[in-house]
Amino acid sequence: MYEIFLHFFIIIGNHNLLIKNQLYAQKTSRQKADDQKFDAVTDYICEHCTRKLTMEETAAFAGFSKYHFSRIFKEYYQMSFPEYIASLRISKATELLENSSLSILEIAMRSGFSNLSSFNRAFKEIHNCTPSQFRKMAEFSPDS
Repeated sequence: MYEIFLHFFIIIGNHNLLIKNQLYAQKTSRQKADDQKFDAVTDYICEHCTRKLTMEETAAFAGFSKYHFSRIFKEYYQMSFPEYIASLRISKATELLENSSLSILEIAMRSGFSNLSSFNRAFKEIHNCTPSQFRKMAEFSPDS
C-alpha cells in the first residue's frame, strides 16, 4: 500500500513540475526577469530580516520604485512587505523558542523586533498564543 501511495505522489509531483515548466515557458521575458529579481530579493530579505529592513532599501536592491515594488511584491508573495518580514522574524523566533533557553526579550531582539510589545503582538497574531505560552507548550510536546 505504501508503495502505491509513493508512486501516486511521484506522478502528481511530476505532473505539477510539467505544468510549472509550461507556465514558465509562457511568461514574457520581462516576467522571467522579474522572477529572477524576486529570487534575489527573497535571498536578500532572508539574509537581512533580523535587522531594520525597509521597503525602500529592498526596492532599491531590486531596482524598482518603492510603489512598483510594493505592488509587485504583493503579487509574488500574496502578502505585504511588512507582513512577509514579520512572518520571517516570527519563524526565526519560533525556532529560538523551541531550541534555546534565551529570554523572550533576547529572542525578540535576535529575531529583528525593536521592542517586546511588537514581538508579542506579531507572535500572537500568527500563533494565537504568547511566546511564553508557546515555549511552555513546546516543552511539553512529545517531540521534545
